[in-house]
Amino acid sequence: MTFHEDDIKIAIDTLTETYSLANAQIEAAAPKKPLKDSVSQYIATYYQFFTTNNTGLPATPPPLSSEEAALSQFLSNGVLRAHVVKAECCLLIAMMQLSQESIVGYLKCGLNLRRAYNSYSLVWQEYKKMGQAFNDHMDRDTISGIQFGYVFTKCPGCLDLMAACSSLIFVIVLEFNQFGRNTHSYGFVDSIGSVHLLLSTLPAKILKIVAAFGWKADKHLGFALLKLCLEGRRIRSPLASLMLLAYYTILTSFAPQVLAKEYTQPAIETLLDAQRNYPNSAFFLYFAGRTSRLARNISLSTQSYLYATEISRGEWAEVEVRHMCDYEIGFNHAMNLDWESASRVFESLFYEKYWSPAFCKYVHGACLEILGHRTEAILAFAQVPQLVVKKFGGRMIYIEQYVLRKVEFFQSSGYQDMDFSVPALELLTIWNCYEFMEREHLEKCLECVESALEKIAEREKLEYEIRIRELAPTTPPPNYFDQRGTLLLVKSAIQNALHRYLDSIVNLNWILDHKDLIKQDKWVVPFTYWEAGVTTWGLGEKAKSRKFWETALLCSKYEFEYRLAVRLNLGIMRCEEMGILKTEEKRSSKGPSTGGRKRMSVVTSTSSSSANRVSSIDA
Repeated sequence: MTFHEDDIKIAIDTLTETYSLANAQIEAAAPKKPLKDSVSQYIATYYQFFTTNNTGLPATPPPLSSEEAALSQFLSNGVLRAHVVKAECCLLIAMMQLSQESIVGYLKCGLNLRRAYNSYSLVWQEYKKMGQAFNDHMDRDTISGIQFGYVFTKCPGCLDLMAACSSLIFVIVLEFNQFGRNTHSYGFVDSIGSVHLLLSTLPAKILKIVAAFGWKADKHLGFALLKLCLEGRRIRSPLASLMLLAYYTILTSFAPQVLAKEYTQPAIETLLDAQRNYPNSAFFLYFAGRTSRLARNISLSTQSYLYATEISRGEWAEVEVRHMCDYEIGFNHAMNLDWESASRVFESLFYEKYWSPAFCKYVHGACLEILGHRTEAILAFAQVPQLVVKKFGGRMIYIEQYVLRKVEFFQSSGYQDMDFSVPALELLTIWNCYEFMEREHLEKCLECVESALEKIAEREKLEYEIRIRELAPTTPPPNYFDQRGTLLLVKSAIQNALHRYLDSIVNLNWILDHKDLIKQDKWVVPFTYWEAGVTTWGLGEKAKSRKFWETALLCSKYEFEYRLAVRLNLGIMRCEEMGILKTEEKRSSKGPSTGGRKRMSVVTSTSSSSANRVSSIDA
């Protein structure tokens, strides 16, 4: 339920032990097979692996006839339940490995999803062989669980969703597992859907590796299974509802420019259905806050978070729910430009050591800075380096890499260049918050950015005047490319939120023209490609948008790489749904053709004393 490495290790160890117990139960119940049968089963499995169907479901054997069913001996309900337990353990471990935000973590996640899928697949095949008599052999709740779990492997967006809200989902899964220990049977259809969702949203580089295992993503199948699970009103139905809401709200908040129109209304409908059945659920109130934010109703969003905090008071997950809601409330205050309230919220989260104390302290300082409390802001920033800790094998999480680098950059000038940065608005840009803000608030943000740009211009003018008066001055030439590039990106994001797409073009072009001179804030260039895609999307040139977003995916080794990859993949998937396919660029000719040969003959001229000769060079 936290991002602390020790807590995650304890959780993974506990789930691993549970996995071992379930596996032991399966092995104890299974009779020893002769070697011939084991070899036959291995060959059949191997054949099935390379001849998988295109439905995204496990191999589906035809139901047995009544005579065959009477003679057949299906796996016992206890064994099927143990397989579901194994699969859910792998699914939960995969969720926690997402929070490590590393290539190794993603690979481990993919492998655990594969293990989960194998168990779900076995239960699915038994279920289909039972035909209409499945109620005589297994619980209905196991079927619900397969629907939920399978979604994670096949529906685009849910792996990144789990990375964004793994704490919440883990709490939810634990909550419902408390009531479902003896009724796991309907759960397997629910879980197959969840595994579909998780797998399909792995980053493109990792997905290519995992695809070698024969997996394919199917978003529509994931949605169908989740909705089927939801309509069944069984033990996993609330989880299916939560997953749909999470997809509609959290993933839409990553790319509201391209997804909000499509998913806001389904989010509202799913939320209303959930609140009719669970009116006092803190989890659904949390998503009510996210849904209200999508609709640009920040005040209603804040009220929902406050009510969720009140509802959870005295419950076992009280602290976790309160922390998550306070975090969202802090960003709501920032989007309302209520910097004092935002500062208090993040200062409180810092003292309670929520998620990353270094990040909370940095946001606290950024709010003080935009309020004009420079001294207090510097004191807050000065504490950040001591708060940064290395996690997950001695590696800092991306957000702490960012805040540490920013503070060190401020310190390099003795905090004398703070006027050239607006850290608070920079954070709103990274979190893509401008799409949810009121127009008047956006105009005020624009004025703040313009003021900082004017101060950079004034400083540059003074430094150039020195170079006019003095020969070879000791002061270096002006170098404010990082600060100006960041400010122009913030300005472009605000202009896009105001639908002033033509106004943002000149700012984006400046960044792309000077991208090689932006040395510190390397994240600015790939984020600029995202905003360039938003600009062309707003201008109706959607094919260009896809080209910009694919270019951004080529960038690497910058802060927020995985966060932006989520956004870019969602935008590209939306293009594919609209029929906007990738266009192959024509290669420019580099001279005469070699006719497919690696080398070609070239006649070279020599001095008059030398005979003309034919030499071969690499084409």
